[in-house]
Amino acid sequence: MTELGILRGTNAYIMFKKYLKKISHIEITVIWGIKIEDWKVINTGIFGKDFSWDPLDYKIHYFSKLEKKERKLIELQIEIQKEYQDQKKKWVLLKEIHSRLQKISFLKDAYDVEANKIDSNIFVCNTIDYDHYNQLFYWITQSRLKKDYYLKECIHIKRLFTKKELCEIIEYSNSLIPKIDFVFGDYANFSHYKWAIRITDKKNYNIQNIISIFFHEVTHFFRWENGLKNLWFRYNFQHCGILEEGIALYNEYKYGNRITQYWEFNPYYDMCYKILTENISETEKKDKIYHVLKCKWYTREKSLTYYYRFYKYASIWTHSFFLKDLIYTKGYGSVKKLLSQDPRNYEKIMAWKIWSYELENWILNSENNYDSKKYFNSMVREIKKYCNS
Repeated sequence: MTELGILRGTNAYIMFKKYLKKISHIEITVIWGIKIEDWKVINTGIFGKDFSWDPLDYKIHYFSKLEKKERKLIELQIEIQKEYQDQKKKWVLLKEIHSRLQKISFLKDAYDVEANKIDSNIFVCNTIDYDHYNQLFYWITQSRLKKDYYLKECIHIKRLFTKKELCEIIEYSNSLIPKIDFVFGDYANFSHYKWAIRITDKKNYNIQNIISIFFHEVTHFFRWENGLKNLWFRYNFQHCGILEEGIALYNEYKYGNRITQYWEFNPYYDMCYKILTENISETEKKDKIYHVLKCKWYTREKSLTYYYRFYKYASIWTHSFFLKDLIYTKGYGSVKKLLSQDPRNYEKIMAWKIWSYELENWILNSENNYDSKKYFNSMVREIKKYCNS
């Protein structure tokens, strides 16, 4: 029996599971928001597409909901501090609660900023310490943007895949792992949601699209499923997004370069944020960002949606930002470092949605992982057949 298997029968495990479940039920969403169509490209993390309230009236309702969650978290915090004996696991639980409490604080701080995007008459009076939250949530600060970033050579392979060819590759993938569900729809980006890989429905797909679907997005599927296969229920630790995107990028570039000249990772979003801090006109900023993002095959229209996305939780055309998008560079570097220290960290990272503390200090189990390397190697061979045809 594994160490984790022994642990599962102990009171320590039962108590840890109990508190982790309680924390998981108090969800505070910060990263994702829904675009309000009337705004065209402006995106917020607070107001949904069906929002119809007066923003000032809604503020009372919104803060009341946050404060209810805040009280529950503080009650849990006191209970854990009083009753929990295992110091390592106790620290993990308290860290999870603290991060959620800080998310509530951030959402309160950012409310007027987002409300101002709906109603310009709403005055933004509070000053947000963005780097306090950037460091807390993503272990990054705006000082990164002072570095000089140079756009590396872009992928130049022009081979296009028809939707029929993509469906044939999907059929092959299904023969390997039937549980991965591929869904076509009116999606702005490729993404993973639960068991499904969401694919933008169009006539043709370039090689980066193909590589992104079967290596980047499928990595998200593996981590989603492995978390349940190895543990007791699905749980996303507060800093898990860094390794989540890092390992997805690692697989995308590792296997992409076995198919074609995929080159090396470009810190696209770092460059974009740096452009936003330059003393140039907004038109010039939009043009320069398009020059960067067209290497990801983004159209000018799509690059414009990203231009505004970078201002989520920040006032438009200011120079302080909420830097969630920098976790791609942060995560990619962290994953490469962890794998250089110990190749066995690959399966640990793939096993469940953790950050480096849990990886380095916790009892981990990856025995029930999908054999992702076998799947990826098989997909490389299959996709190369189409590239060579």
